[in-house]
Amino acid sequence: MKRLLNRVLHEAMACLLPESKHEDNHFQHIYYHAIQDKALHPLLANSPVSVKQFEKHLDYLIDHYDIVPLNSFVLTLKESNMMTRQKKMLSISFDDGWKDNYTTLFPIIKSRKIPITIFLNTYNVSHQKPFWHVELLFLLEEIRKNNTHIIMDEEQVLSLDSLEQAYKQAFEIILPLAFSKRECFLIQLRKMVKKVNIPKHWLTWEECQEMENSGLVRFAAHTHTHTSIAALDESECEKELLDNITELKKHLKHPLSFFAYPNGLFNKKKSHVLKECKIKAAFTTEAHSTKITNDLLFLPRHGICNWCRVAHLKNKLSGNQQIIDTFKN
Repeated sequence: MKRLLNRVLHEAMACLLPESKHEDNHFQHIYYHAIQDKALHPLLANSPVSVKQFEKHLDYLIDHYDIVPLNSFVLTLKESNMMTRQKKMLSISFDDGWKDNYTTLFPIIKSRKIPITIFLNTYNVSHQKPFWHVELLFLLEEIRKNNTHIIMDEEQVLSLDSLEQAYKQAFEIILPLAFSKRECFLIQLRKMVKKVNIPKHWLTWEECQEMENSGLVRFAAHTHTHTSIAALDESECEKELLDNITELKKHLKHPLSFFAYPNGLFNKKKSHVLKECKIKAAFTTEAHSTKITNDLLFLPRHGICNWCRVAHLKNKLSGNQQIIDTFKN
């Protein structure tokens, strides 16, 4: 019922509220993860957008925005130059490097000639391994068949009464960990099952190269192993970035010197590490329009999920979302 009321509110506001003409809304950046009609797992269903919904998003965006490559977006932002553009500027990115970015998304953007950027976790591509949070979910589901709980350490016991709650709790525990510590936890879980079937959901370098060669897709950094850098020490943070950048340069012709913070988590005290790794622009998940006054290492993006219909998208980008949030509260 809450979801239905929210949808009705957005549909009404999209029709009633005028689109903001304020110059602060002239720079917009939206990001997706996956384009899937069926999620890998019901507990992962919030992130993917259906093909039909994505096509509707593009129909709206093409009519109302100048969709540009992310490098052009950043360059125009740096130069503070919107004088020659009739439409507001928008860039589209995708995080992680899901398989459907090639199998489903790529044919769509080719047919429409839409430029995108993929912020890629290179570990999964180079080692052909699942994303850690996906593996975690499938492991817990399998372990739950024969166990009621998992002993994490002397102080923590993870109940398996509810898969959703167990996954949420384990995810929150693992999220801030460095790759080596996260692997220790996952190894413990792997030892508890004989076999777990995880659908292949990661890209190959050959697919990345084909997309890059089209001229429509550029790749940029997202850490090597999809590790949040906010809680890492400086040496761990630097290793995640440099390993990521090294793999991108090894396999691709023109990777961008951009970065997207995994899970949107960042620590401004680490900005010098990004500069040392020659990152020219970095993107958060803070849902705002981009302004010419924004710090280039902490640029906002609007996240688009499966519940986001065209009305939601319009309200996110129109500058009217704040009015809607006030009304809801």
